[in-house]
Amino acid sequence: MKKTITFIFAFIVSASFLISCSTETEEETIGLEEKITDQSLERRGTTTGHVNFCYAETVPVSPSAMTLCSDVYSLNDITVNVPYNAETNDIVDELKGVFYCNEEFSTCMGAPQPLEVCSVTFSIEESPNLFGTYDFLSDDISPAISNQIKQHFACVAKDYGDSTYSEYQIAHVTFYQDQLLCDNCTRYLVAQVSYYVY
Repeated sequence: MKKTITFIFAFIVSASFLISCSTETEEETIGLEEKITDQSLERRGTTTGHVNFCYAETVPVSPSAMTLCSDVYSLNDITVNVPYNAETNDIVDELKGVFYCNEEFSTCMGAPQPLEVCSVTFSIEESPNLFGTYDFLSDDISPAISNQIKQHFACVAKDYGDSTYSEYQIAHVTFYQDQLLCDNCTRYLVAQVSYYVY
């Protein structure tokens, strides 16, 4: 009987000790989890902000309606004849090279985090002339026409930014070409411009 009472007493003391320890450990664990969660939320809030994204597509223009502006940009001239369709060294490659990492048309050297990143496409479309060839987006584009195309895209990109956003930087400009799936169909030259909006 004495052993039974001693055993019951020891059991009660041990159980109460374990309960108090487990409660304390659980409270410490919950507190630690809350602290970790709070720290991760703070870190998340300071290192990555919320950025909105938007997309717009402008109406394609024909070469006769290309924008002519007198603004001078620090863009290199294209000095060689280039084709519209080619695997290498075509009008798309030349234009990409001219706009790449340019201080007015790129943030490749770094920029503050924007509130919004907007991607806008501008394009030139040309149908074949009476002879079944193209005057601007031809298989052999002269430097004069290439530079006119370059100037057009620079102007419309800047004009769009100035008229649409109160504060912005052009982050990147890239180009691609497209053509309807038939012989002698409309050719498209497209510039995709990314704006950082503040």
